Amino acid sequence: MITPAQAKAIAYSVAIFLLGGLAGAAIALGVSRQAWPRPPFIHDMSQHLQARLQAKLELTPAQLQKIQPAIAKLAADMQGIHTETMKRGSKLMDDFYAAIAVELTSGQKQKLEELKKARPEFSPRGPRSHPHRSPTNSVMQKPVAEKAPQAEPVVSGQPASTR
Repeated sequence: MITPAQAKAIAYSVAIFLLGGLAGAAIALGVSRQAWPRPPFIHDMSQHLQARLQAKLELTPAQLQKIQPAIAKLAADMQGIHTETMKRGSKLMDDFYAAIAVELTSGQKQKLEELKKARPEFSPRGPRSHPHRSPTNSVMQKPVAEKAPQAEPVVSGQPASTR
């Protein structure tokens, strides 16, 4: 037999559990609507690789200058691979929509068109639009002004960013 105090404790426990579930769902929804992380831009990739090599290999400024073209080529090649992959993925989605459209009613086809319009457009710099991202908080946009990559000064064998 459950006493009134035990029933109250069970009711409170169930209420706390349900509130926790609702809070978790709200947090998950908020996180899922955040912008997807963008792949690094060529400049970012070059800077990161340069800093890592400089720190780990203790490169001299002369060595760093000599390997700059190889770093730039790698970054450009990686960007090309990413761009090609995004184009292929976009084509797959277009083909998928076309394949399922033949099985849909006219009302469903109209909704499918709305889904297609809501899908971010592909550009080499990332999606130009996204239903959950405003232009002011987009992490997919390229910075307005980028500085040309420059070698960091090396003092006592360590770049400035690692001191």
